[in-house]
Amino acid sequence: MKQTSLYLVRHAVVTVSNGKLYGQEDLPCDTSDKKKLAFLAERLPKEAVWVVSNLQRTVQTAKAVSETGDFALPSLIVEPDLAEQHFGSWQGLTWDEITEKSEHTVQEFWRRPSAICPPDGESFEDLRARVDPVVSKLLDDYNGKDIVFSIHGGTVRAILAHALGIASDKAVNIVIDNLSLSTLTYFKQDVWRVEGINLL
Repeated sequence: MKQTSLYLVRHAVVTVSNGKLYGQEDLPCDTSDKKKLAFLAERLPKEAVWVVSNLQRTVQTAKAVSETGDFALPSLIVEPDLAEQHFGSWQGLTWDEITEKSEHTVQEFWRRPSAICPPDGESFEDLRARVDPVVSKLLDDYNGKDIVFSIHGGTVRAILAHALGIASDKAVNIVIDNLSLSTLTYFKQDVWRVEGINLL
């Protein structure tokens, strides 16, 4: 039986947001944490397919890992639908500013974080709906290969939720740190094995 190994890396920390929610804002990340980059470089397969979102922080992270590990990075597959959740008009604001602007919606968001859609944005359920088809296509296209994803916290949670078969309201509670690694294996007909989550 062919198996496809997935390596989910959350991008390096964004330090220029000044405590504001950035979602799909295309902000750069800080790739100065060589210890964490070395951890990733040691554990990622060197002959893998690499997939990133359309946001620069995922590309920066992929390049920083390959440079730290001193291995050649293949041509990156850019998948815009693997971008972080879009928080609409909340993006660029602190949580205090968001609460002042949309107190009722924020209260509902914390009660049902996967279902509530920020104004002009998308819910976590919406995120899952666009991520799942992309991952399914990649599994078909690269069956039996190793795939490294340099992506976002929300996107990692979406993939793990699908693999584990858990509800979105449970999935949003999974901690995914910057420059963490989650590993899983896909076999066939939606059979998965999860080996590690949020490894640092």
